[in-house]
Amino acid sequence: SAASCTTNAIVPPIKIIDDNFGIEKGHLETIHSYTSDQNLLDNFHKKPRRGRSAAINMVLTNTGAAKAVSKVFPHLKGILTGNAVRVPTPNVSIAILVLHLKRKASVDEINTLIREASLSGDLAEQLHYS
Repeated sequence: SAASCTTNAIVPPIKIIDDNFGIEKGHLETIHSYTSDQNLLDNFHKKPRRGRSAAINMVLTNTGAAKAVSKVFPHLKGILTGNAVRVPTPNVSIAILVLHLKRKASVDEINTLIREASLSGDLAEQLHYS
C-alpha cells in the first residue's frame, strides 16, 4: 500500500477542501481497530499504552496519518495534528477531520464538492459519497 488506510481515506477530501477553500490548520482523530503492533495480552511494549491488551482495551495513541499527508501536500506540513484511539474490534475505522479553512465554507458547499468529485474527475475512483 502507498500509505496507511487512514491516510488513504483522508487525502481525497483534504485535497478537495484545500483546493477550494485552503486549510490553515487541522486535527485528525481516528478510531481504529487494534493492529498487529499491539499485544493481545497485557505485556511490555516500547509505547506503554500499546502494551495494554488490545482485545479488551481502548488505547489512545498517535497516528502517522497527519504527518503522512504532508508527503502528498508539502504545503500542509506542520499544520495537521492527529491521534488515534485503538479499539478492541478486528475491523473498523473512522476518521474525523476538524479543519480551519482560509475561506468561509458552508456544509452544503463542501458536500456538493465532495459529491461531484466522487462522480467524475481525478478522484472518482478513490472517493465515494453517500
